[in-house]
Amino acid sequence: MFYEMWEQVRRAGRVLLRQRLVCVVVLSTLAIGIAVNATFYAVTRGLLASPFAFDRDHGLIEVCQERKHEGISITNCSNSHKDAEDFRTWNHSFSEITLHNAALGTLRVGDELESVTGSLVDHHFFSVVGVYPRYGRPFLPEDELSGAPRVAILSDALWRNFCGGDPTIIGKNIVMSGDIYTVVGIMPPRFEFPFPPPVLTKGKTEIWFPLRNSEAARSAHTSVTILGRLKPGVTLQQAQAEARQIGTQIGEAYPEEKEYTFVLRYLLEGNFITREDCSAEHYWHHPAAGLCQRSWNTACGCRAAAH
Repeated sequence: MFYEMWEQVRRAGRVLLRQRLVCVVVLSTLAIGIAVNATFYAVTRGLLASPFAFDRDHGLIEVCQERKHEGISITNCSNSHKDAEDFRTWNHSFSEITLHNAALGTLRVGDELESVTGSLVDHHFFSVVGVYPRYGRPFLPEDELSGAPRVAILSDALWRNFCGGDPTIIGKNIVMSGDIYTVVGIMPPRFEFPFPPPVLTKGKTEIWFPLRNSEAARSAHTSVTILGRLKPGVTLQQAQAEARQIGTQIGEAYPEEKEYTFVLRYLLEGNFITREDCSAEHYWHHPAAGLCQRSWNTACGCRAAAH
C-alpha cells in the first residue's frame, strides 16, 4: 500500500518537473489559498471573539471603598452619592468621572409588560467609556436637571426585539414602569455595560436613564458606582495616593461616617461588552445629520405613548 502511494507521489513529481509552468501555478494557488484562509480566520476571530474596541488611551478605573471589619479588609464598589460627588470634586488625577447605578423596571410592549434591566448614568458616561449611541444622541447635562423631561436610550437588542428595529422610535415615547419616556438614542450592537449584579437582574443593561442631579434624586439613589479615566501622565499609584487622601478628607468632613479608604482598580475591556461583538466603530449620529440612510419597513413593537 505504502509502496503504491510512494510510486504515485514520484510519478506526480516527475510530471510536475516536466511541466514547470503547471507546477508554478499549482504551488502559487496553494500558497494563495493558505494565505487567504489564514487572513480570513484572523480577521473573523478579531471581529467576533475580541471585545468592543473602546477608546482607551488610558485605562478605565473603578473607584471602590475598602473598610476594615474585625481585621478583615472588605472592598465594596458601591459608594454613597454624596461621597461620589465629593470624590469627583476633590480629585485631580482623573480627566473625567462618571457615576452609574442599576435600575429595574417594566417596559410596556403591546398589551404586555416586559421586565427589563436599566442603568442610571450621568452625561459623562458615554465619553468616559468611549462609546456613543449609534442612532440619536447621548444624554446632555440638562437631562439630569430636576423636572427635566424623562428620556431614555435603548440597547440594540431591546430596540430590535421589542421595537422591531424601527429607527423612527427616536423622538417617540415609551411607557416604562408607568412613566412616559422619550427615546433619544440607540446604542451599538451588543453594548450592555454596566453589568448589574445578576441576582435580581439579567446581568446586562438594556436601557439607560439619566442620573438626576438634585438633592431629592441624590437621596433616592442609595449608592452609585464611580468610573473614571486617568489624565495623561498620571499613574495608578499616583491616583491611588490621592484617593486615599480624599478618603481622609471625607472622614474629617463627615465624622459620623465609618472610616474607609478609596481603592482604585482597572476594569478590563471584557467587563464592558459581550465578546461576541463584531463591530469596532463608535457611533453618534447627530439628529441634524440624519438618523439613518437605509430604508426600513418594520414597525415599532413598543407601544408609543401619546405626545
